[in-house]
Amino acid sequence: MQSLESATEALLVRIVPGLADQWQGASPDEIERIEQLAPGPLPAFYRWFLGKTGRSMGPMAYPSLDFSAQRVLWCYDEALQVAPSRRFFLIGYETDEHKQLHVFYDLERGAGPRDTVPAVVEPAACVRRSDRSDRVAHRLVDG
Repeated sequence: MQSLESATEALLVRIVPGLADQWQGASPDEIERIEQLAPGPLPAFYRWFLGKTGRSMGPMAYPSLDFSAQRVLWCYDEALQVAPSRRFFLIGYETDEHKQLHVFYDLERGAGPRDTVPAVVEPAACVRRSDRSDRVAHRLVDG
């Protein structure tokens, strides 16, 4: 049986013209640095995602949502001072100041690769270093 990562790659390359030539993966060093920031090993799908699109998503890029490894590192190292969390891990930064919704993995949602793919989106105000980050994100996930 084909892995989720292989199946996703085959589908995307088939339906997005020129994708294989335009997406660019993060370096092994960048992926390692991101993993050091995470509360545990990165989900296999996210590791694959970084390896394929961690520098550029090519034609799949969102206009204002940045999933690049460089942006994730910037958010944790400098800009947002993202609070360390055992549950939520920032994977996408919204650059539109009117939206200010960032994307987080919910690392406690299930054990399989399909269960770790869903991301939590929360307001930018919740990612500053404080204990509010986990509380607000938890409220968004659990209702």
